[in-house]
Amino acid sequence: EEIRKLGIVVGSLQQLGFAVVLVHGAGSFGHILAKKWHLKDGRNSIVDTEQAKETSFEGVASQYEARDIVRNYMKALNGIIVEEFRGVGVELQTIPAHEVFTETGPDFQGDVSIFEKSPEEPIPITFGDVTNCAGRREFGILSGDDVVVRLSKELAGVKRLVFAVSGVDGILRKPPEEALDEDLITEFNPHSVSFVSKHDSEIDVTGGIGYKATCGYLVAKAGIPVVLVRGEVSSRVLAACKGEHVRGTVIKA
Repeated sequence: EEIRKLGIVVGSLQQLGFAVVLVHGAGSFGHILAKKWHLKDGRNSIVDTEQAKETSFEGVASQYEARDIVRNYMKALNGIIVEEFRGVGVELQTIPAHEVFTETGPDFQGDVSIFEKSPEEPIPITFGDVTNCAGRREFGILSGDDVVVRLSKELAGVKRLVFAVSGVDGILRKPPEEALDEDLITEFNPHSVSFVSKHDSEIDVTGGIGYKATCGYLVAKAGIPVVLVRGEVSSRVLAACKGEHVRGTVIKA
């Protein structure tokens, strides 16, 4: 239902003449397996040996198998999003990151111009993925947050970057389970505001909301407005995308 609501938001933006680009994360689809098989760190035969001593996890016997399964998990999650959006009349064009990008981190390799579309075309969508890397590393995890930095800075005419995050109104001064309404940081700059970045390190392999804050700051430094809002409140997502004031966190350079 939440995905469909976001689909309605994106459809509204299209009708208003916005050319939208979507980047989604893995949720529970890819992080658990990626974490267990240390895919973020690249190829390591010791990992295969150590894991072989345990009961195989989901029938996986090697990092190579884990890499391929995580890629398929991500395509499966993306397929759900595509179908939900189609159900509200919004067509998406899936561009798996591992098919067009290599390496990891903010300096990953690949041409982002393929995401440049007109508002009348299907909306391009990609996601964090297991990408190929040169040398002994062979592969690693490319975060969707790194992808949005380059998309924001390199595509022509980008108006703003909106992070639709789950479970929180934005960046908080305290962990979500302890935070009150007044603990929302409405304006964030990493040099002047501190916060507790808490995410599920047992699952998340790409840094949680803290890394979103870091990447958002890089985009803000390029002169592009950046805001984090609660993704479950579709009205806030729409308002943020339109540049309206909304409850959330504005990242300042």
